[in-house]
Amino acid sequence: MNYKFISSLIVFLVFVASCEKENQFLITDLVTKDKYYDNEIFTEENQKIYGKWEFLYYCGGIAGGTYDPTFDFLEVVRYGIYGIIANNDVKDIGRIIVNKQESEETIITFSSDTIQPHLILGRQNVEFQGNDTLVLFDNFADGYFSFFKRVK
Repeated sequence: MNYKFISSLIVFLVFVASCEKENQFLITDLVTKDKYYDNEIFTEENQKIYGKWEFLYYCGGIAGGTYDPTFDFLEVVRYGIYGIIANNDVKDIGRIIVNKQESEETIITFSSDTIQPHLILGRQNVEFQGNDTLVLFDNFADGYFSFFKRVK
């Protein structure tokens, strides 16, 4: 009887693991790393932007409210490629344009390849809080801050 239970448990775990693997993908599966640029676009300090970031929330604006995320993840890969992921599907993909990159300030623009832009797109100041938090903020329009937590 224990043998049947253990066999059933193993089959179930293999099934769950295979389902999870099917839902995983990489932005690099969709574009080549030199689609936009041939070489690195970020300084060594700003290369911390590469990785997968879980979108936590927006806050700010005139009223100072917080807003729930409209997507799940921001993934940034070499060289200057980003993807917006919602419900395990790539909703947007495009390139990052570096507008300013100095020790005290980095400004980038998300330039979409798709028709449906997201709120994160556009010109953003970049700030890192340690190695696991990314803050993007718009100093030019309405003062919204977007907070992300590193996943990988």
